[in-house]
Order: sequence, then C-alpha cells, then structure tokens
Amino acid sequence: MARSGRKTLLVDCDLRRPSAHQLFEQTLQPGFSELVLGEVDLGSAMRPTTSEQNLWLLPAGQWDRAVVQELARNGVQDLFAQLRAEFDFVILDSHPLLPATDSLLIGQHVDGVIISVLHDVSQTPRCTPPASDWRRWASRVSAPSSTAPPAVIDRRVERIGGG
Repeated sequence: MARSGRKTLLVDCDLRRPSAHQLFEQTLQPGFSELVLGEVDLGSAMRPTTSEQNLWLLPAGQWDRAVVQELARNGVQDLFAQLRAEFDFVILDSHPLLPATDSLLIGQHVDGVIISVLHDVSQTPRCTPPASDWRRWASRVSAPSSTAPPAVIDRRVERIGGG
C-alpha cells in the first residue's frame, strides 16, 4: 500500500509482545499505549519508517492494565477516527485472539480482519473450523459496520538450521 503511494500507518497493537518497532529499528516508546492514556500526542508517538517513503509506524508503547481498561471504556474511538482522517490505510497488528481480550477490544474499531494461522504454532483444533464458522467468528472480532469478509492467511513456516 505504501509502495503504491498511499499514506499508510502500521500500528503495533500487540501490547503484550510488541515487535514491529524492532522490525523497523525504532524505539518502543512513546507509542499506542501512551497515546491511549493521553500521555503523548499523535505527532510524538508515530514516526516515519526508513524502509518506505509512505509508511509510518506507531509502536505499541509500554503495556499497562490501564491501557486495556481504557480500550474497554471505548476511549479510543476518537483516536481511530483521527488516524482514518490522516492516513489512507491504517493497519493494526494485534495480539493473538485466543489468549487475551486486547484484540477483541481493538477489533471493534476495524473495517476488516485478516486472520493469520502459523503451521506448527497455532492450535489446530481452534484453527480448522468450516468457512462459515470463520465468517461468524471474524464478525465478532471486527466492527459491526464492517461488511468486508475475513481473510485467512495460512503462513507455512519452515524451520531453518535443522531445529
């Protein structure tokens, strides 16, 4: 998206195990958590990446229970509206869905869902429902106004180095 000239923001919403900042060689803080808590403004939390001209990063920031409580209060609706107004595309990378509620709270503000399943990592019984179940399940994750069907990506990961 950024390569096509569209202004794109990647938000690391994996608050418990953030990694996007490492991928782009950026600092963890300030980030999404500090923004949600009102400790910083958007301009000081997001930063351009050096890899793509139109790609910006909003790192996760420091996780805190107060962030999850603020997400539960729906205190981020204005923030997401601001992000939508400023960027052509806003991509949220979130925590895995099954172990925590963070992704469900954030999912209320998205237009679509991409579900990534890792070979030999994801819990197979939970990842093999029929397509109709995926649609029903993804509709619970994304915003009620979303009409886009969920996309499921099966990422086959090969082990390197014989391990």
